Amino acid sequence: AVVEDASKAQKVYPDIYYIILDAYARESTLRDHLNYNNQDFIDHLKEKGFYVASKSRSNYGSTALSLASSLNMEYINHLSRVVESGSSNPYFAWKMVEDNKVMHFLRSRGYKIINFNSGWHPTRKLQIADINVHCTHSKQFNSVFIETTLYNIFEKRFHLVTDYRKHHLCTFSKVAEYSKIRGPKFIFAHMVIPHEPYVFGPNGEAVSGDEIKDCKCGFTRQEAAMAEVPKQRYLGQLTFLNKKIEEMIEQILPKSPPFPIIILQSDHGAKSDVIPLEIYARERLKNFTAYYLPEKGGELLYDSISPVNTFRLIFSHYLNGNYDLLEDRSYYSSAFSHIYDFVELNPEENFAGAKP
Repeated sequence: AVVEDASKAQKVYPDIYYIILDAYARESTLRDHLNYNNQDFIDHLKEKGFYVASKSRSNYGSTALSLASSLNMEYINHLSRVVESGSSNPYFAWKMVEDNKVMHFLRSRGYKIINFNSGWHPTRKLQIADINVHCTHSKQFNSVFIETTLYNIFEKRFHLVTDYRKHHLCTFSKVAEYSKIRGPKFIFAHMVIPHEPYVFGPNGEAVSGDEIKDCKCGFTRQEAAMAEVPKQRYLGQLTFLNKKIEEMIEQILPKSPPFPIIILQSDHGAKSDVIPLEIYARERLKNFTAYYLPEKGGELLYDSISPVNTFRLIFSHYLNGNYDLLEDRSYYSSAFSHIYDFVELNPEENFAGAKP
């Protein structure tokens, strides 16, 4: 049940920043399978007061399903009963992202909803948002990004490096600016990075056209491991992302009275639709999550928390909501077909005990 009476709300609600870092892998995956040490970034977040969930797991392995779940605070397995088996149509999940319970709840508490255009259709422009921030006006950027997200062959990357770079850099620079708006704000930024295409090197340098052209960045179902060239591009982009996140946090913290709530969360881990399922569970379903929850909110967190419980916990503690936490579960489904045919996996068991 949800408490809908906002008349007894506290005097000042905190600003909430929900930053989705698309395809950002969990620290254990980076260390054990990509040979990358992310400890400096983790330590920096902890020094700033963040809780980093070391065993965070994604509930679903694709962006549409993961965000549909986290933004509605529920599992979406019921879609398998209303959608024809074998469907590859993401429309039903997209609609749950575009018209979601989290934003409706916050509007009932007097929040202004600010959405940053991601370039991906469901989070590009939200009707429920008071403000949709467009960091690019390129129709080509938006249409081509959709093709990339659906893992289609993408031959125009060479020509769009500048657009992608400007888009992400603009988003980083503007997120903190919206703290100046009066009243409580929910700032939602789905940032499609470190997800491909890879346009940043580790120090923010542009990836050249030849590198992009030669990079086989669209991972196939048959790949059992990330190829060396895409891996280095992915890690280079992730390294630069860490630096920009640190800068963004420095800008947000002093500007959001009485204090901000900041959620850094990936929709899923690295890689795309990969078989065998053992690798999918090991890498795709181990996502990254870090929370900045002052006023004892951090005491309620636990290492294996998953996105479905993010706003259940936050709304209950800070906004007079009344939500029970759900059991943390993870599900596989194909990103290409049968996307609503779910198989439960336990990432920590390395695929042992998967069941239809």
